[in-house]
Amino acid sequence: MAIVDAFRYQDNEWPSKKPTTTDAKFSHLPARWDSVKGTNESLERQMSELEENFSLETGGYQDTVGRLEEDIHNMKDEMARHLRE
Repeated sequence: MAIVDAFRYQDNEWPSKKPTTTDAKFSHLPARWDSVKGTNESLERQMSELEENFSLETGGYQDTVGRLEEDIHNMKDEMARHLRE
C-alpha cells in the first residue's frame, strides 16, 4: 500500500491485506526452516553416534597397542635371559 493511500484510511478502516508476490515468495520459509532444523538435529545425532563409536574403537586399539608393547618388553627380557645362559 502506498504512503498516499495510508492517509485515506483512519486507523480502524484499513482494508484487509492481500498477499503480495513477496509474501508468496517467502510463505514456504517456515516449513523449509523446520525441515532444515530437523535435518540438522538428525545429522548432529549421527555425528554423536559416530564420535562415540570411534571413541570406543580408539580405546580398543589403545588397549591392543598396550598389550603388544608389554609382549615386546616380555620377549626382550626372555631373549636377554636366553643369551645370558
